[in-house]
This record gives sequence, C-alpha cells and structure tokens, in this order.
Amino acid sequence: MRSLAAFLSQVEADVVALNGIEAGDALATATRFDFQWAYRGRQALLWSRRVVAKEVHDVYLPSATLRPFERRGLLRVDALHEDAPLHVFAAACAPDRSGISDLRFTRAMLRSSHDDVLLLATMPHTRIGFGDLRMQTVSDGGDLAIAAGGYELTQPETIEAQDGLGPALVARASRVDVAR
Repeated sequence: MRSLAAFLSQVEADVVALNGIEAGDALATATRFDFQWAYRGRQALLWSRRVVAKEVHDVYLPSATLRPFERRGLLRVDALHEDAPLHVFAAACAPDRSGISDLRFTRAMLRSSHDDVLLLATMPHTRIGFGDLRMQTVSDGGDLAIAAGGYELTQPETIEAQDGLGPALVARASRVDVAR
C-alpha cells in the first residue's frame, strides 16, 4: 500500500485502474487521494472529481470452459469529462488462451460505446488489438494495455513491480476533437 500511495503521489491522474487489490485497500486509496471508485473482484477503477460519473456497471466476463468458478470482471463508468461523454473501462482478461473470449467480450462492449472511450486492461498475449475500432493503444509488451478512442495517448511509461506494487503502465490521455 505504501508503494501505491507513493506512486499515486507522483502522478497526476484522472483515471486509475488497479488489478489484484482488495476492496478495503481500494477504498483506503480512493479516500486518501480523493478519488471516486468502483470495485469488482480484486479490480478497482478510481477517478478524480474532474470525471463526473453518471452510472457504474460491473459485469462478469464470460466464464472459461471447464473453469466456471474462475470469473473475471469488467467495470464500466459512464461519465462526463470536459463536458463530453466518456466511457471508462477496466477489464481483467485472463493472460492465457482463455483470455481471447474475455477480449472479444470487451471489444463488443467497446463497440457499443459511441462516445469517447478509455480502456485500462490486463490482456492475453495476442495480435488482436483495438486498431480496427479506431482506438490508439499503448502496451507494456506484457499483459498491460491502455486503449483510447477520442483521446491521444502520449508519454507511455512502464513501471516495474516494486515493494508489493505490481507492474504499472502509465500514459497521458489528452482529449482530441475527432469524430469516432
């Protein structure tokens, strides 16, 4: 928790996705940094007061065949950012082959969003991306990815795991006025 607090003190973020975090730790982090938050199964989505949430959805990704109790979540926050509609997603796709169905479900959710979109995700190793959905993507070369539609991603940086904090992927997202 201390390394997460130190990390969040150094970056100015409007949206943060955390994977593998307990609900109490997510609440403590949100409270300490004055974030709003949503939580689903060891996954948290935090956002600053500059992002005005209208609705929060938490759903399960499709269960993997022969693993019905290994469920992964997807969080979606319908919000306003700079007076424009924004959908923020956090998805925890399985890192192995079963994550392909998670990724397909996530892509279907993204396709149904006609406004600006930010996705923060753990992803399986695959060539399937989000370019065909007109989304810019940055990745750490491993499991972490950030994708944006209606925003330009700049200054991507990968931060190695340290003192109880897993690897992190950070990028600055600037809104662009381009029709999706």
